[in-house]
Amino acid sequence: MTSIKDIGPDRSKSPSVMMKNRFTTPLKLYDVCFVPLRINAAEFIDLFCNPLTWRYLGIVFLILLVADPAAMSSVLPPFGYVAASLGAFVLYLAVQCLLMLGLAVIRQHFPEPGLYFPLLSAAALVPVLAALGAALDMILPEDVSKGLNRRLGFIAATTILFEALFMRFVLPRLRAEDPRLGAKTPPPAADQAPATGPQAAATVIPQADPFETTHASAFDRAAKWIFPINRAVMPQTKTHDEPGTQEKRLIHVGGQSIALDDISLIEAQEHHVILHTSDGPLTYRARLSDILAQVGPDDGIQPHRSFWVARHVVQEVAREAGKPVLKLEGHAPLPVARGRLADVRDWLDANCERATEPS
Repeated sequence: MTSIKDIGPDRSKSPSVMMKNRFTTPLKLYDVCFVPLRINAAEFIDLFCNPLTWRYLGIVFLILLVADPAAMSSVLPPFGYVAASLGAFVLYLAVQCLLMLGLAVIRQHFPEPGLYFPLLSAAALVPVLAALGAALDMILPEDVSKGLNRRLGFIAATTILFEALFMRFVLPRLRAEDPRLGAKTPPPAADQAPATGPQAAATVIPQADPFETTHASAFDRAAKWIFPINRAVMPQTKTHDEPGTQEKRLIHVGGQSIALDDISLIEAQEHHVILHTSDGPLTYRARLSDILAQVGPDDGIQPHRSFWVARHVVQEVAREAGKPVLKLEGHAPLPVARGRLADVRDWLDANCERATEPS
C-alpha cells in the first residue's frame, strides 16, 4: 500500500527542471560543411561571455565596417554609418540567440531532423535587415530597404563565412582552454535515485546541475572580462562522494571531450591524430600541438614529433638495431629522436621507476 509520504509532486515536470532541460537539449545542427555541431543553447549563450569570442567579434565588426557589405556608407554620414552598423550587428547576435533558444524548445518535442546552421543564420538576418531598412527609410529620403533586400544574398554569404571561421578555429580553442564550455547534458530524471555506497565511490565524474554551472560560469567570466583585476580562471568545484575520489581530467579534440586517463598513445598522421584509448583507436582532424598544449610534463612524454605517450604505459628506453626506442605496455616500441633522447631519459628518471638503458 502506498502511504501519503510516498505521494509527491513529479519534479521531472516542474517548470524549473523543464527549463533546465530546454537549455541543455542538443540542437542537432550542421555547419557549412555538413559536419555535426555538438552544441546546445546554454553553451551557445555562454560563448558570448568569453573574452576570446568578443575579440573575434570585434575583428569581424571592423572588417565589415570597412567592407560595407550593405552599402550604407554612401547614404549615411560617418557617425551614422558606424552607429547603424553597430546596432545591426548587436541586433543580429540577439536574434540569433533567440532563435537558438526557440530551437531548443522545439528539440524537446522534435529531436529530428537536423538543421543546417547557415539557414539559421540567414533566418536571423531577415528581421535585422527589415528593421534596419525601416529605420533608415524613416530618416532618409532614399528607399534604402530595397537596396538592402537586393544585397541580402551577399550579406548572408559574408556572415556565414565568418561564422564558419569561428566554428572551425575559435570554438575548438575555447573548448580546449575552458572545460566548462564542453557539451552540457541534461540532469538525470527524477525517478533515477542517486548512487550510494560502492557504486557512488566508483563514480569518478560528479554530475553537477548543468543549468547552474552554465550561468555561474557566464556571469563570472563576464565580470572578470569587464573588471580585469584578477584574470585567473576560477577553479572548478570538485565534489567527492568518498575520500580519495578524483575528478577526471578532460582534453578536447575535434569538439569532443575525452578523459586523459583513457588515452595511452597519440599518433600524428598528416592532418589527423589517432588517439589510442581503452575503447579502441579514435581518429580526429586536429594537430598534435593543440592536444599537447592541454597536457602537462607529468602526464606523458613526446619521444618523437609524431608521438605522445601517456605516463602509465611507459616502460623503458632500449635499443633495437642500434637505434633507441621507447618500450610501452600494450603497444609496439616507438622510435626516440636523437635530439629528444636526453630529455626522454631525464623524464624517465623523474617520473618512472623503470630504469633506462645504459648509454
